[in-house]
Amino acid sequence: MNVENFKGYIIKNKPFNQTYNQLINLNDELKTFQKKKILDNFFHLFFSLNDYCYIHNTYSIEKNKLEDILQLKISLEFLDLSNENTVYGVIKKIFNHLISINYFDNSQNDYKFSIYFYPLNNEKTLVCPLGNQQYFEIIESDLIELEEYHYSKEMEVNENISEEELKQRKEDWEKVFPGIGKYNEFGLRFKLLDKNIELYYSCLGEEQIKFIDHTYFSKKYLNYRIKKAIRMELLEYRDDLYEEWKKLGNFENDNWIENIMIVKDSFEFKNKQEELVKKYHRILSNHQLSFFDVVKIKIK
Repeated sequence: MNVENFKGYIIKNKPFNQTYNQLINLNDELKTFQKKKILDNFFHLFFSLNDYCYIHNTYSIEKNKLEDILQLKISLEFLDLSNENTVYGVIKKIFNHLISINYFDNSQNDYKFSIYFYPLNNEKTLVCPLGNQQYFEIIESDLIELEEYHYSKEMEVNENISEEELKQRKEDWEKVFPGIGKYNEFGLRFKLLDKNIELYYSCLGEEQIKFIDHTYFSKKYLNYRIKKAIRMELLEYRDDLYEEWKKLGNFENDNWIENIMIVKDSFEFKNKQEELVKKYHRILSNHQLSFFDVVKIKIK
């Protein structure tokens, strides 16, 4: 955390044991959300490989193509996939490998979440969430006593923050984080969600996936197919519109990035996007994919 840019909250005039009990009661909700995120990421990889097989009418994949098919930024060269013969088996092994090498850390897909509590005085406790902020949104909606308590060197005195308040925030944060990469040890840390390989297997076990609500599974697949199809058509439409406008002299300069953004902000582009959403919902709404449709596959 940058020593001059802090994001946190405070709880005023409330016994800490009450806050602790609230967190314990929220734990099941957080774990349910965590499992959903794990499944969502697993399904994305599963659908990517399943679709590649379907579209290309092939069930024999060269191992060195897997990174491109799944859009991974790592090499799977040393991962043994020779004994896996279904899309499910291949993806499960790859996914657990990604977990083991911390592939999802420091991203919106990170599965860990902790909260630090720092009692500043008898009247207020500073709360500092660490990890995926989506988990904190669940907590924030239930802990209504939380008040925003951010601080950065760019903050200025305004109608909501007085000069005295700004100075106090700076002093409080410097107590908690005395330097870059350092934090005061007087705080209490609660690991609400941590890495646990048993959790991944409880989400990804074959029997668990088979009995996932079929509507949920199909909806996820439908959304994946729709987004993918729309993205491909929109890219082509965007480039065609760009070339057309370029010939008409609609751009003030030759900066491709700026001009592409102008195209994407245009009424024509957004209208095309809406048309494609309606089109693909109609085409794909009758398509059903169940776990039992998993294709046989061979990794060469």
